[in-house]
Amino acid sequence: MTSQVVGLTLQTVGTLFIGFSALMVHHRVSTQAIIDTSVTKSMDIERKIGILGLALIFIGYLLQII
Repeated sequence: MTSQVVGLTLQTVGTLFIGFSALMVHHRVSTQAIIDTSVTKSMDIERKIGILGLALIFIGYLLQII
């Protein structure tokens, strides 16, 4: 493995960790009863966009490695 592949791998894993952490916080906050329904709907949309973003980061990583 070259240093470029290792660097790209570490960067991708770090980005995925940050994204996953943000999604976990969104989920935890949206399940609390004190949140308004409009805020909950907005957070649900943000969660779906976040999942799509994480998938795109992973796909991009695979395409760069191949």
